[in-house]
Amino acid sequence: RWLERQFGQKTVRTVPIGHGATREFIAEVAALAGVDAAAALDTSNLPWWSHSVDSTYLTGKRVFRMAPIHHHYEQLGWTEPTIVIRFWIVAVVLALLGLATLKLR
Repeated sequence: RWLERQFGQKTVRTVPIGHGATREFIAEVAALAGVDAAAALDTSNLPWWSHSVDSTYLTGKRVFRMAPIHHHYEQLGWTEPTIVIRFWIVAVVLALLGLATLKLR
């Protein structure tokens, strides 16, 4: 918004993550450019990942409430030290699992 206020430069406010948001982003960019977005909004032109990262088209709910992931847990009511300690525990367990799978000669 600063660019719009200071220099009159138009900006896009939609982040293209997920199927619906990608469609909105393309429509917004096309409107700013003054072109018809109908051909670009054809679903077959959207990349496969725009469908895969968006769970809302399957369940109607978001997978995580917020990103980065630790903010998701904060919104669930966990305290910051609890989140940090649990992430450390998961990291240690995964590191030990990785070391246990190494083949040493």
